[in-house]
Amino acid sequence: MSLSIPTQESILNTNISTVNETYQLELVESLHDFEALKTEWDDFIQASNIQNLALTHAFLRNWIRRFQPKQLKIVIVKNQDQQWVAVAPFQINPGQTGYSQRLLKHLQWVGTNPTIADWLSIPMLADSNSSAIVKLIALEMKRWNWDLVDLLFNPNQQELLDLCQILNPNADPAEAIRDTMPIPWIDLPMSEEQFLKTRRSKTRLDINRFNNRIKTNTGEDAILNYHTAEASEWQKTRDLFKHFADGHASYWAEKGVKSDFVRYPGLEAFYTDMLLEAQTTPSNKPFLEFSSLDLQGKPMCYQISCWQGNHYLSHMTHYEDGYKEYSPGILHMENLLLQTFRRGGTHFDFGRGEQQYKRLWTKTNRPLWNLRLFRNNFSKAIWDVDATLKRWAGKDSI
Repeated sequence: MSLSIPTQESILNTNISTVNETYQLELVESLHDFEALKTEWDDFIQASNIQNLALTHAFLRNWIRRFQPKQLKIVIVKNQDQQWVAVAPFQINPGQTGYSQRLLKHLQWVGTNPTIADWLSIPMLADSNSSAIVKLIALEMKRWNWDLVDLLFNPNQQELLDLCQILNPNADPAEAIRDTMPIPWIDLPMSEEQFLKTRRSKTRLDINRFNNRIKTNTGEDAILNYHTAEASEWQKTRDLFKHFADGHASYWAEKGVKSDFVRYPGLEAFYTDMLLEAQTTPSNKPFLEFSSLDLQGKPMCYQISCWQGNHYLSHMTHYEDGYKEYSPGILHMENLLLQTFRRGGTHFDFGRGEQQYKRLWTKTNRPLWNLRLFRNNFSKAIWDVDATLKRWAGKDSI
């Protein structure tokens, strides 16, 4: 598609109404209005070739329904032919932590607090002038009532640089944009035999040792099971998922940390919403999966994950303490890797974070970036009050 894109200089020096002679920006500010866009939204996401469950209409709709933001700001950019060229799902909420920071209005991605998405960015058509469109969206964002922009886990550093340039030209990008936890990943080989051979020798030895220990102690093998929302299975799936959520909360409570299942009581319901959505989602579109690795009919380990095109993403896991000697989390991941290959997958993401166990399979990371940008010095001063209090308390600064 050939678009008439304003130059960078014209965007920087032109107000939003003039730029709209080339583009039309629509702003969706209610769940009702967003629900009506399901077909158009999902058609656009597919056309933009973005394979990310967190940017699908189902994910955003269910997230907004369960965690209603104070202000919803979903931007849709159209060209003169009324074709969608970009979308940007934002929200404005008060801060969730600290003392003074709760006074600030945070401009965030939809899907923040709880931050379920592993990564987020602005989807647009591949042949678009991405920098110009992002800056156009930023001009609209400047009109809203916010104190700071806090956009997490973006793999596109240039996108954040473009936003920064418009939202606060005086800001130092080196301070506003920071490298955060990456996503380890692996491209799956062309054959299963090749995959098994290319694993690190220690990984092969460890997995064989754990499997042999299970066989010796029980006379059985561990079995990977996928739990669905089919009517005949739904009650069992819900019961297992509740057990998973409760176990996840207990595990982190023992470490003095609140699980997101405790901090956000609607989180368990959100995931079950998404499992129900998966029941009617075509296999070529992103959908959520819930699996367990079972031994003698009992789960040793659970995992939430998702298909995203021919990519598979490991999202959240929890294992039962009684099976710790078998390293069920490692065996579960190995089984998911093999099944991803067998089901036509070509790429496996291990989810945000550089936990050591992920190094059993890969040393390759995809970097992610955060943008934290203040409207003015007063907003930054309010933010810094909490950072100072945490330093005085001997904790890491925010």
